[in-house]
Amino acid sequence: MQSNKISFKGENVYVGIDVHLKQWHVCVRSSFLSPKPFSQPPSARLLHAYLTRMFPDAVYHSAYEVGFSGFSAHFELLDCGINNIVFNPADICDSQKERARKSDAVDCTKICRNLQQGTLRAIHIPARDALDDRALLRGRKMLVKERARTKQRIKSLLYLQGVAYPEDFADNRSHWSRRFIMWLEGVFEEPDSGCATQMAILLRNLRFINVELLSLDRQIAGLIRRKHSRTDTLLRSIPGIGALTSAKLALIIGDINRFDTTDSLAGYVGLVPDIRSSADKETVLGITFRGHRVLRSALIESSWRAIALDPALGKAFSDYRQRGMHPNKAIVRIARKLVNRIYHVLKKGVQYEPGVVR
Repeated sequence: MQSNKISFKGENVYVGIDVHLKQWHVCVRSSFLSPKPFSQPPSARLLHAYLTRMFPDAVYHSAYEVGFSGFSAHFELLDCGINNIVFNPADICDSQKERARKSDAVDCTKICRNLQQGTLRAIHIPARDALDDRALLRGRKMLVKERARTKQRIKSLLYLQGVAYPEDFADNRSHWSRRFIMWLEGVFEEPDSGCATQMAILLRNLRFINVELLSLDRQIAGLIRRKHSRTDTLLRSIPGIGALTSAKLALIIGDINRFDTTDSLAGYVGLVPDIRSSADKETVLGITFRGHRVLRSALIESSWRAIALDPALGKAFSDYRQRGMHPNKAIVRIARKLVNRIYHVLKKGVQYEPGVVR
């Protein structure tokens, strides 16, 4: 008896997904079929049901660009049996027409086309438990930003009311000490006034944030002791790298063996230059816009400390300055050297020995 059941066994089906909060825009292609792009609720299960109905027994491949949704959709797609990758939006190849007539249907179509042609490069996706650990860093960053905003609101209130700092607090470095907070508590003489009430609210918020931040720092430190104690020891042997920077490096970099060279690690961090070359002319445009902003910022901050602690790095910074280089550009060069040291200690598993100036 002849069967009329269609089977795509052994055939690859490619799915481009433009991920949005309330819906996904989807384009599907196989070797012979290319249905019109469509929209659906943001659900991997619904997409898998469509694929198994329209392309039964096929091997499904999908891709979407990294964005607000992170990797939650990626894991849902994998759980449904769809081979998914997540890519950097800057890596997609498109035409001028697609850029000029941008729409959700165009976006998912070009993702699908690039996936089928094999031109998309997947970014590294950590394991789920590693992503959960990184949530502590995001929470800390949120609290630090909120603390800075609260301090700015307190100072803005003082400026609006024309309150000048006493002579003891004329230097900004003396602000936010215990004595400074006590002065703020009594800066408005009438306790029932609107300004005094607003100041009290802001100070309560500041205390709450400080308590939560201290608790979160302790939790991060405990996590590093439990899971990354050896990595932390190696990283903190490098001058300039403290507990917080070490935690960021350990949680974000993960396995150092996924980087073949120091250049690949520097590229991931974002401490490599963008270059434009044509014929005999080459222009260096400065550090690339790509990279991990959290790590790049942390390493540049650590570099300012490192030049005071490591004689070799201090001399290198001095040499850059003597050649007329701006301090901010010179410190980026030092951060690049710091990346080399990080790669070495993690790859070799040996602590760093400070350089000696001869």
